[in-house]
Amino acid sequence: MSFYYYNMVSHLKLGEITTSSLTSSSGKSSLKELSDTCTITLPRAYRQAVIKGKKDTLERKNITDFLKVGDDVQLELGYDEILNKVFSGYIKKISADIPLVLECEDEMYKLRKTNFTESFKSISLLQLLQKIAPGYSYEVIDDIPLGKFIIANSSAFETLEALRNDYLLHSYFQGKKLIVGFPTDLKPQNNYTFNTKRMRSSEGLEFIKADDVKIEIKAISNNSNGTKTVVTVGDSGGSVQTLNFANKSKTELENLAKKQLSTLKFDGYQGSFEIFGIPLVKVGDAVTIVDDEHSERDGKYLVESVEWSFDNGGYKQTIKPSYKLWKK
Repeated sequence: MSFYYYNMVSHLKLGEITTSSLTSSSGKSSLKELSDTCTITLPRAYRQAVIKGKKDTLERKNITDFLKVGDDVQLELGYDEILNKVFSGYIKKISADIPLVLECEDEMYKLRKTNFTESFKSISLLQLLQKIAPGYSYEVIDDIPLGKFIIANSSAFETLEALRNDYLLHSYFQGKKLIVGFPTDLKPQNNYTFNTKRMRSSEGLEFIKADDVKIEIKAISNNSNGTKTVVTVGDSGGSVQTLNFANKSKTELENLAKKQLSTLKFDGYQGSFEIFGIPLVKVGDAVTIVDDEHSERDGKYLVESVEWSFDNGGYKQTIKPSYKLWKK
């Protein structure tokens, strides 16, 4: 389906202001980054808006009198009568320029403002989340034991970042729900099929053979008795990725290392491709890529990141697939 001749529409809520007018907007969501971010550019003047529930105009008024950092943001975009929520979060920064540009961040904005100093002799992932991010619902895909865990004058955001760097446990929000786990264990709720000949652009995609990827995974278990267990899998001499865990057996380490290697070394597409604004694809969804000329390349992939833009050039999404979920 082509959306060249559909009317682009938007609905924006900024604090106490609701409007259908914006100059442009762009955003990004990625499994490799904790936050969903969004940039919104506002027109110089609004002829019509809803302020505190009443129709009003912002002509000859300073919109910054009605906005402040920390105000909630809800943005819906689409075509004609089809609108989808693309971003939910808070205003992080208000520029002093004209036109006015707002930088926004999702629920991670709130977690940046916390601070903890704690030491746990032993704690599970779910218990840690309940401690550092109370008040949210959780989807803990892998409730692993973290063993001894120390938080030294760090925010919840920084703690989640440490989990990603040291344990490969990725975290992201869907609304008010915090999802945490290994990307290899994510179970996509939605699957969208895209043909390479019918994408807005497939120039960013490249099919790579597994044999052309050289990588070595080193998995380390820091045991409670002070010892370390180390397992290495993959290509000796390739680029090295190190994983850290607590109190894992050699067999468990080997399985974890092989699972991570499978997400990095496979016959499949790498890069990105562009589509229009519908269907709305989200991180954690699956995309099936079909090639009419090379059916052996058909495959299903986890979505690693989505970047979108909405402006005079149209409404588009740039999809980056991650590891392969299925092959023909």
